[in-house]
Amino acid sequence: MTFRQLYYTSCENGLAGYGGYQFNAVTPGVSTPIMREVEDGTVYEPPREFLATPPEDPGVYPVAFSHAFSEASEATITAQVVFAGDDYSGRPGNYFAHALVTETPEADFGALLPVELWGAPFWRRVPVRATELPALSGPPARGAVDRPDTQAFLDARGGAAMLPVLLSAVDRAMAGDKPVLLAGRDAAENAWWIAALSYLLGDRLGRRMTFTTYSHRPGYTRHHVIGLLAEALPRDAELAFHLFDAASGGTPGIAVHPLAALLVRSGVMATAGLWQQAGAFASGGEADLDGWYAPVAAAAALLGTALTAEDVAAVASWLPAAAGRLPAQHTGVVLDMLLGRPPDTLDDARVRGLLDVASRLGSGGRVERLEELLTDRTFGRGDPIRITTPRVREKVRARVAEALPRIAPEAALTLLTWAEAAGADPFEADLERYGRTLDASAPEAALAALLGGRPAVLHGLLDRLARATPEEARRALGGPLAGLVGRGDLTAHPVLAEQWWLIAADGGRAAPLEAFDRIRDLRRTPLFDGALLTRLWPRGCPPEDLTELLDAVADPPPPDVLDWFAHEIADASRDKRTEGWLRLAEAIAEHPLLPRLPVDVRNGVRGASRVAPLLGRARKRVPKGDVGVFAELYQAYEYGGDDVRRLLRRELSSLLAQADPLGAALRGCPEEVLTAFGDDVWRRLSPLRADRTLAARVFAALAHFDVTGRPVEQTLAIAFGPVREWKRRELNALARQLDPETADRFQAWRDEYRGSGRRRLFGDARSSRGER
Repeated sequence: MTFRQLYYTSCENGLAGYGGYQFNAVTPGVSTPIMREVEDGTVYEPPREFLATPPEDPGVYPVAFSHAFSEASEATITAQVVFAGDDYSGRPGNYFAHALVTETPEADFGALLPVELWGAPFWRRVPVRATELPALSGPPARGAVDRPDTQAFLDARGGAAMLPVLLSAVDRAMAGDKPVLLAGRDAAENAWWIAALSYLLGDRLGRRMTFTTYSHRPGYTRHHVIGLLAEALPRDAELAFHLFDAASGGTPGIAVHPLAALLVRSGVMATAGLWQQAGAFASGGEADLDGWYAPVAAAAALLGTALTAEDVAAVASWLPAAAGRLPAQHTGVVLDMLLGRPPDTLDDARVRGLLDVASRLGSGGRVERLEELLTDRTFGRGDPIRITTPRVREKVRARVAEALPRIAPEAALTLLTWAEAAGADPFEADLERYGRTLDASAPEAALAALLGGRPAVLHGLLDRLARATPEEARRALGGPLAGLVGRGDLTAHPVLAEQWWLIAADGGRAAPLEAFDRIRDLRRTPLFDGALLTRLWPRGCPPEDLTELLDAVADPPPPDVLDWFAHEIADASRDKRTEGWLRLAEAIAEHPLLPRLPVDVRNGVRGASRVAPLLGRARKRVPKGDVGVFAELYQAYEYGGDDVRRLLRRELSSLLAQADPLGAALRGCPEEVLTAFGDDVWRRLSPLRADRTLAARVFAALAHFDVTGRPVEQTLAIAFGPVREWKRRELNALARQLDPETADRFQAWRDEYRGSGRRRLFGDARSSRGER
């Protein structure tokens, strides 16, 4: 492993074979592209003021010492260019460049950084006669730069103020941002600044930094750090460069990278060990200050360097991901360092990350400490951790149980949800105690969420309500709690259960009869009274419910119960046409309650009770073709009172519409019933309804009339009249429902209606319904 050497100057003898600027001598094997890069990269111009008044001593001229990477290969090019005065022909302004090229810089430089070759003894300043140079074995001899002298330089110049910004700018330049322009008093000062940067950046970043200590035309160079003399500073340099005026201390307005600040605080002397320690934490992919920040900060803390809060946060953010590749011992050391910081140094997210690290390490003490810290911080709010250590779990449970009775239901819900998610949900006894303090008038949403899935809270709440006054219990069960408590929840509290059924009946969630039955089951004595009946049926009890309630009436009933039934039965009897009243009357007629009712109510009951069985049989038998029951109903009509007649007019009309054969059913039909039936048929045979089944029965009765009495025939003929207005398809469908003989007569009816004799078949059916 060796460096290849190249000399370039204006000389008489060289590789070109003629006098002039050329490579004086090179080590064999240097490629043409590398030679071209060396030639372009070592062009030297003395300062402008030196051209006007050349110094007598050539050593006064600035030395252009540079380090760069080849664009044509993997090689590095380190070079020293010095002013050489007049060339062989006496022409002034000559310079001499000595360059070292290697494709294996790590091996050839050894422990040296490129900047440490500044002022090294092997650099040549004059050409040689031979054109072939030997390779230079590495690592080469050190020059004038070392850490102690660099630190001494910084101390003398007060470099600590400018250095963090300079280091940050170099990091940005290495990432592709503007290069750094370093304006010093001379090239040597620039070299010391570059040395400080190299030492602070460490081997891995420092060796990647390219630089030159002097350039007369900085816009033509491609280095990260470009040195020039302060008096030669170009106009508007700030536009193309991050400008640092070492003479005045001027710096660009860029933010200081936190690692740059940390490295400067550590100092040039300590960074060797710092970077070595950081290497143990590195992944190998770190490429800049951002990537190295956390590993270096972790190393600095272990070496005793004070960290800022930002440094600690960076290490804490980095450790959870790094722990997967670091040895457990290294991870534990960094974790302990972070745990030794004040608790408020890290935010919740970073503490969670550290808890994950501690859990993976299987360190119970660290886990417990971090769990306690997080639960103290996030108690009752935010995203909880899942507590795994018994001591922390019990501590949290105790805090939750203590806090619940003192906070609003909404806050209690948040706290309970948090504790349950953390695995520290309170014990059942604590939840019951909380339930006894819970405000039952809290918003329904909060109550629903609190009680849902927490039966112990509900048990405590109901236990308190069972001991409260009836009014308080009623308000609670009738408030937001109404929809949240089921009857099964009240098994152990019969008084509350009765209130629940009353409220459920009031709100329509339970039928009054169901509530009545449930309350009787809950009570010991009395099973019910007038007050309960009035409460359940505040707007009157329908006949159907009264019928069901009769079975519950004792004999003799208490006065308040008797008064209630008498009043409700009297109200029900006012509408004697309803099916419910008929069934009620039938039930009361055989009940011991009947003799205790007022006289007028008893009479109404008896009349309806006689008709009810007849109607019941008729409803079952008429749809089956049995029309014999009509004779009994007509007789009941003749001998019944006004209430019975009104009821039968309505009921018989509906039953006659179902009768088949209709003619037989109409024998002996009372005139008022016949009239009501005719009106009903007229409506049902209108073109809008077109009841074909009823029309077929009516026409059959007319076509095969075997009943006596002109009124029946005339009523049916008139009621059949609307069929004349039916659409043809409806008439055809009606004809298909008739037997053949009747269908023929129906066709004759249609034909006669279309002809002039349309009124002869069933007499004069033209009469209006009002003429009957």
